[in-house]
Amino acid sequence: MSHVVRVLFAPELLISLTRGTFEVVHNGLPADARIRGCTYDAERGAATLYVEHESFADVEPGAVIPIATAPSVRVVASPRADP
Repeated sequence: MSHVVRVLFAPELLISLTRGTFEVVHNGLPADARIRGCTYDAERGAATLYVEHESFADVEPGAVIPIATAPSVRVVASPRADP
C-alpha cells in the first residue's frame, strides 16, 4: 500500500519550468509531501502529479489513486535564481 494522491494542473506549468529558474508552489499539501511521478491526462487536458505523504489514505496496489481536491499548484520565479 502507499499513501498517494493525484494533483491535476495545467500542462502550461511544465512549459514554464523550462523557461528559466522556477519552482512549483502548492497550497493544500503537507510541506513534506514528496512528488513520486508526473503524467499527462489527455482526457482531462491536464498534467498529473503523483504526491505521497503518510497523512493520505492508503491506496491498495491496482486501485485508482484519488484526486486531491484542495491543492492549487502554480509556478513562480525561484528565489534561488541568479540575477
